[in-house]
Amino acid sequence: MTAARRRAGGLAGRLVLAGLGLLVPLLAVELLLRVAGPILPGDYQTATFTSYSTAFGRQNRPYRGGYKHTSEFTTRVRVNSKRLRGPEIDYVKPPGTFRTVVLGDSFTFALQVDEEETFVARLGERLEQTTGADLHFETINAGTDGWSTVNEYVWFTAEGYRYEPDLVVLMFFVGNDPGENADQIRTIAPGGRLIPETGAGGTWAEIRLALSDLSMAYSFLEHGVLARLSAPPEPTTPRTSTSPGPRRTEAADQARKKRGWEVSEPLLRQLREFCDARGIRLAVVGIPTAEQVDDAGRPASPLREIAERADVPAIDLLEPFRASPRDLSQPIYFPKDRHWTAEGHDLGARIVAAELRQRHLVPGSPR
Repeated sequence: MTAARRRAGGLAGRLVLAGLGLLVPLLAVELLLRVAGPILPGDYQTATFTSYSTAFGRQNRPYRGGYKHTSEFTTRVRVNSKRLRGPEIDYVKPPGTFRTVVLGDSFTFALQVDEEETFVARLGERLEQTTGADLHFETINAGTDGWSTVNEYVWFTAEGYRYEPDLVVLMFFVGNDPGENADQIRTIAPGGRLIPETGAGGTWAEIRLALSDLSMAYSFLEHGVLARLSAPPEPTTPRTSTSPGPRRTEAADQARKKRGWEVSEPLLRQLREFCDARGIRLAVVGIPTAEQVDDAGRPASPLREIAERADVPAIDLLEPFRASPRDLSQPIYFPKDRHWTAEGHDLGARIVAAELRQRHLVPGSPR
């Protein structure tokens, strides 16, 4: 055997050993996650629940199931065949049912709590506690991590209305929805119609999704190890599974938010007009930031005024959250994640259900 062949053989052997050194731990992680669940330390998830959509910008992935694990919570998440969090549901509304579709972003999809603890599930339970109406109250979780009002409007006018809702509740997070609305609207056309920005997916994104489908260990690495290595400084707004946007100066960020509020008003108006034409009631719920709730000196958002001009009933949770007892079993927001805890979801549902009844947006009266 020549020296060249010996060197080639030695290199091949080292490459095989290196490959085995990487493969064996990955297989061990894969087996551990599949058999024992999310018992490994760290912040990660075992599936990718959203992906790029040419129709809606982002969308939940159908038939997904997996865990989200952090130092603050561990949850089991499932997405049905129609890309909604929760059980399978038909487009056709059952007889004797008052159906509510809840539109929203990561607060509504709610990776941070179990399915039965979400605002959507708790709202359904609260509405069931109603007399004077021989109806079953059903709520549908139409939230997607990373959505803005633009995505929610486009999805509902193309898909969501097919569920025959009696009521739409639009969850509006004042912390980032205005800015993200500005990012996704190119201009306002004559007559107030909005012209959206266009986006694009990519081959690498498709490869990542395919790997996530095949392997929990890959999802663990992408959403845990790699996400941590590329993470920006600690945010003051809730984290989502979407990539962080470009950094902006304070002046640029303020201009972006100002424009975001300007485009949010015609968005609400257009959604209200769409609902009116189909006999669907609409309400918007303002979700405050944790900083607004904790600091009474922080001003309220202009959501209530904008909604009033768009002729949409608005329920602002800021003051009710500030007035909530401080001796709750857990805080309203997770300290690090900045989304609602199970306590926050339940408190929000209790407030919204009462307001919906008081404004006669749902039938019946409280027991």
